[in-house]
Amino acid sequence: VNDSLAIFGKLSFNSVQIDSPWSCASGCFNDYFRTSGVGYGIGAKKNLGKKFYLQVETEYVGYRDNHFPPYSNGYNWNYNSIKSYSGTLTFGYHF
Repeated sequence: VNDSLAIFGKLSFNSVQIDSPWSCASGCFNDYFRTSGVGYGIGAKKNLGKKFYLQVETEYVGYRDNHFPPYSNGYNWNYNSIKSYSGTLTFGYHF
């Protein structure tokens, strides 16, 4: 925007593994699933003098494959959507 303020877009690839211990009448077992998704976000960075800056960012990630894969235990856990939202505020120093 000018010499002391920048606005930027973000694009990211994200993956996650979720481990879930479940209990049932026949005992307990551990289950997990892995999924990945694309993140989109925006941010701004403002210089505060010659050495310091302030940066703010926000990001949304939508994951695909929103279910546990079926395992031999017969359970198939389905979810409507898995998503995450994040925000970051950074106060930094330029070396």
